[in-house]
Amino acid sequence: MSSPGKYRGLRVDNGEEVKGWYFECQSGKSYIFPYYAILEDVDDEWMATGFVEVIPETVGQSTGLNDKKRTEEFPSGQPVCERDIVESVWQVDHKTKIVGQVKYYSTFALWSLMDSKGDMVSPCWNECEVIGNIHQNPELLEASK
Repeated sequence: MSSPGKYRGLRVDNGEEVKGWYFECQSGKSYIFPYYAILEDVDDEWMATGFVEVIPETVGQSTGLNDKKRTEEFPSGQPVCERDIVESVWQVDHKTKIVGQVKYYSTFALWSLMDSKGDMVSPCWNECEVIGNIHQNPELLEASK
């Protein structure tokens, strides 16, 4: 089981996105317990229902950052998650547009933007906008070459 937190992944049954807490079972199957899932009292024991099986390769952890786009659904900005594709500006000149996939760069213990070859585009960013994710919109990363 992974540590609890905010995760996002694609459902096995229909490919739709689901958000919640991520669990990996010993069987090798991966599940997300959605925030809307139900806790039920069954014979004086609390049982959770509503686990959703997800495709493990599509699961991404929240970075704790939000993008700059404010909407009714996300008044503080959409959460930026691992495997999202974001558009930002280069931190040196604050003008050059960069597009990259959000990945955790373990060598330096930081979230970074990576290009389609896996090279670091930027070790940090701000004022980014989520424009897709690597599983549903890989062409966005390819187009940035």
